[in-house]
Amino acid sequence: MHRYDTIVVGSGFGGSVMAARLAQAGASVLVIERGPWWGQDDGDARTPFPRGARLGRFLRNVRVNRGRRSREIVLSRRGLFELHGFDGLWTLGASGVGGGSLVYANGQGVPTSDYWDVFPPELSSEDMAPHFKRADEVLRPTELPGWEHRRSDFAAALHASGTGEVGPVELAVTFGRDPSAPVTVRNDAGVAQQTCRQCGDCVLGCPHRSKNTLDLTYLPLALRAGAVIRPMSEVTSIASVSGGHRVRWVDHRNGAAEYAEARRLVLAAGTLNTLRLLFAARAEGLLGPLPKALGNRFSPNGDYASLLWRVASGAAPRGAVFNAVRCSIDQGSDGLFLGEASAPVGSLPMPGALRRRLEESRFIFALGRDNGTATAWFDGRSVRSDAGRAIDPDYFAHVERVSRALADSYAPRRTLTNIPFGGGSPTVATTHTLGGAAMARRHEEAVVDHTGQVRGHPGLYVADGSILAAPPGVPPSRTIVAMAER
Repeated sequence: MHRYDTIVVGSGFGGSVMAARLAQAGASVLVIERGPWWGQDDGDARTPFPRGARLGRFLRNVRVNRGRRSREIVLSRRGLFELHGFDGLWTLGASGVGGGSLVYANGQGVPTSDYWDVFPPELSSEDMAPHFKRADEVLRPTELPGWEHRRSDFAAALHASGTGEVGPVELAVTFGRDPSAPVTVRNDAGVAQQTCRQCGDCVLGCPHRSKNTLDLTYLPLALRAGAVIRPMSEVTSIASVSGGHRVRWVDHRNGAAEYAEARRLVLAAGTLNTLRLLFAARAEGLLGPLPKALGNRFSPNGDYASLLWRVASGAAPRGAVFNAVRCSIDQGSDGLFLGEASAPVGSLPMPGALRRRLEESRFIFALGRDNGTATAWFDGRSVRSDAGRAIDPDYFAHVERVSRALADSYAPRRTLTNIPFGGGSPTVATTHTLGGAAMARRHEEAVVDHTGQVRGHPGLYVADGSILAAPPGVPPSRTIVAMAER
């Protein structure tokens, strides 16, 4: 049996940081990741992103926990996306070394100082500032080149609807001088990346290594410091043992069941999968009593997206998915992070007529601070949740009004708010499930303390979006990374 100082479950925004920094501090670290290495098929054992004939690897699995139904369908262990369905919420996540960074739209933001009021007093805007700075040194958020040109439609819509002023977009992408002539550069982790050619494939997986994803940044730092990464290895259980914790997993490359032990266990498998491991361990008596607050303060991050079909101004400039944003958490009265995005049609196979129509369309997305009062629980087999429009009807009605007003200013041929369910639907969609293992100020609401350690369980830590006690009002990735740095 192998024993390590630390086992990290998951390699996303929290897990990759923990692996890198602990390994650099001299700890022996094992990272267990259920998905493959993704990217260029250049002989380094990576799986090419699903394109063309490989679209069968687009979806990994679907978990449906609605009504009395609880079912999982696994389509491809090497699939890129995971879909969860609850009564009032559908979520989309990623599977692979690097986690959600592989497919997120790269948007960066920092929450305002009052955000930390719901966290333990050890956390504040001042306390977090150096950790955000350290995160930025690795992720290198950069203003989208030429955003002034790309912002015109969005700026006009904001003005016409009285919604605010447009601002620059910061993206965790390596840009060059000329997208038509990409060059190869080496990042601080020593990894070769190509400058962005603005192909628009950001949320489908960048095949050119232009996104500053975790598999190109933090995880190479971890490997250089001696960490071991086990891809295609899905954790099936966690348990307390003498001197630490035991983790069992299945290696999907050969079907072998394996296990290892460590003094320190870090759960960073993504909010829903981290909660599932904790709930299952509690149900099976493998961890001992866990805080009663487990599953509380769950949130869909206030996510809300609308499709504007064939806007009056025609095709958007080709490039990164994000075009422009307006963050009014500290500028306006509605407390929303709003943005315009182009359809990610770059490499998707489709008829030419459909491609042209999608290029003439836009997405308006919003995220904000819903009240974070949803609950997640365990039915003995799967995680369930009551999250949906009903947890904060005032917030979702407000964001729907703002989105509709913005959409009307584009004069589209058709608008579908709250995609894919439609305006007024009790069901919403998100790519950012948060909470459930909250780092909350009030003791009775906290699952982890200010260090991320599970209360009453020395050596057991959580380091992903599940520790956020409330939605940050901006894309959460930068906040998760900074908290892991802390």
